[in-house]
Amino acid sequence: MTVRNRLLGVCLLAYLGLIVQTPEVFAKDTAQRDFYSSAQLFSQVLPSQPSEKQMNAWTEELLYLYLWSKDNFAIQQETQLEQKIQKFADALTRWEQQADTFPAASRSALKALNAAFLLLMHEYDAAQAAVKAENGQYAQVTRVLVGEAHPEYPQIWQISLVEARKLLKAHPDSLLAKMTFLEAVLEMGEGLQKNAALLVEAEQVVSKTKVLNQDYLYFHYQKAQLLYYQGKQDAAFQMFDRLLNQSPKNAVLAEAVGNFYRWVKLYARSLQTLTLAQKMQPQQPRLYRKLESVHLALDRPLDAIKMYLSGLQFIPKELSFYDALLELSSKAELKQVLEETTLALEKTPNNIYLLLFQGEINLQLAQKEAAKLAFERAVQLSPPLPQAYSSLLYFYWQERDWEALQGLLVKARQLPDILPLTYYWTGLLALELNQPKQAIEALSQASLKDSSVQQALVMAYKQAKQFVKARELLQLMLKENPKDVRLLLSMGDIYSEEKKLEKAEDYYLWAHKIEPYNPSVYFSLGNLYADSNRSDLAVDAFERSILIQPEDLDSRNNLGNVFLKNKDYVAAVLHFQRILKLDPNYATAYYNIACAYALNRQNEAALLFLKRALEKDQNLKTLAGSDPDFSNLRQDQKFQEMVR
Repeated sequence: MTVRNRLLGVCLLAYLGLIVQTPEVFAKDTAQRDFYSSAQLFSQVLPSQPSEKQMNAWTEELLYLYLWSKDNFAIQQETQLEQKIQKFADALTRWEQQADTFPAASRSALKALNAAFLLLMHEYDAAQAAVKAENGQYAQVTRVLVGEAHPEYPQIWQISLVEARKLLKAHPDSLLAKMTFLEAVLEMGEGLQKNAALLVEAEQVVSKTKVLNQDYLYFHYQKAQLLYYQGKQDAAFQMFDRLLNQSPKNAVLAEAVGNFYRWVKLYARSLQTLTLAQKMQPQQPRLYRKLESVHLALDRPLDAIKMYLSGLQFIPKELSFYDALLELSSKAELKQVLEETTLALEKTPNNIYLLLFQGEINLQLAQKEAAKLAFERAVQLSPPLPQAYSSLLYFYWQERDWEALQGLLVKARQLPDILPLTYYWTGLLALELNQPKQAIEALSQASLKDSSVQQALVMAYKQAKQFVKARELLQLMLKENPKDVRLLLSMGDIYSEEKKLEKAEDYYLWAHKIEPYNPSVYFSLGNLYADSNRSDLAVDAFERSILIQPEDLDSRNNLGNVFLKNKDYVAAVLHFQRILKLDPNYATAYYNIACAYALNRQNEAALLFLKRALEKDQNLKTLAGSDPDFSNLRQDQKFQEMVR
């Protein structure tokens, strides 16, 4: 059984990339028919009108190629071979346009050829339709190989054993029919071990094939798999090893054997054979992904990381390797990861993705200066990479270094490839600086299909008091994702800002129904209840938020604000002091203690804690200057100097 990709338009076989990397393979005189010998058809000079015999021969080769490639959906486009395949596809189109001039037998052969090509491209529906009314052998093989949906799992497609038997009965001497039947049997996987009768039937097919052409390598690969499922594991291993030794440069075979070992969970053997394939094809990304899964199955995440670090030396611009490294870093010891990354950078010091990964690991280790240096080095390299700028912009954002962020944006705007991402960051910076008009202008130029841009634009509309536009955009987003709790909470926040508290509560409670244990829901409800003077409900909501997420200092802070609003200043101060024990740098807690003391007319204490708050966060200065909680301090010279 195999999972099939049902999407049309897949335009290149993964395996075909191997030919581009080792073109000399076409020149060798192979003792066996293998993937490479079949793939030579794409290098042939194509006639203006092929004969029936030529088309049948090509169809057969395409079907053999499909057998080799059918279970591999990590399609890798290779420019040189893509052009050859496109040339073949163009020829097919021309021949179909001239089909009326072909003899009847040639027209049928052409339909079978086209269907086999579509099958090879994994365009299953189109392949099936192309030979729906055809009865020739190759048309029948194609229909059987397309398969049918599993009755219980429609997303899984399999070759019908019933149809494969019919095919074999109709064409008992056809090696293709025999291989198709064996493929249907082998697709049962480990379930085959419990079906003794089917194993005997498959063995009979194999034994009868001895009198036929034995040069087809895929047939031997199938025989080795069958031996394994028959319980003859040692014989299967020996046969796989013999095939690999006979074809030491056959990367497709090595990958296929590695795949089989991976499917039957023989991970050590899979690692050995997939590594062999990777050594032949170090620039084939899908082999890295398969090896990653094997390393993880063997509980060796650091080995997977080292593999990708090495891979970036062969494919320095492979973004998927960088993404894989980021994901794997959470599974390994970070100091070891950093050591391996540093070693890799010694070999290729100007690899952008290695520098970015080094920066990310340093960030996770709280080594901010080292992270900054790595990101800045990545930005200086040429050609400029959007990911490098994104990483450094995000770093400056986290550090609230607005001057550095603005400087990098100025530089980025001069680079055509980087310009598009500057709109988003310019908008975020404008929001932070309370410049909603500039934020809206910048974000409107960014990609509005990006959910992050949409969320930022909602915030900009909200900051600009353009509540109708904010709600209209949120409604569009909710159409796409009606159960997105963040969007529901954002809609509630807009209504809350408009003082339409009943509407706001409706959206918060809607979100609560979807995710009853989401702390953000209780945080929003707590703020709503506090604004509507329902103190008991506010306290209950904030306490629930804290219970679910104890490290959430904002919920703790807003709970303290409820005490302030109720004029319970002593309880408020004690509450904010508990927050400072959790995080001595939480500036808002100092600020709110200052408010409590000011409201209780303890002016000296208020000034002391306000000073500490402003030392932690200068952005609070503007708020303090207009905060009514400090009304009795307005004339105080020390206060005036602080907020000036």
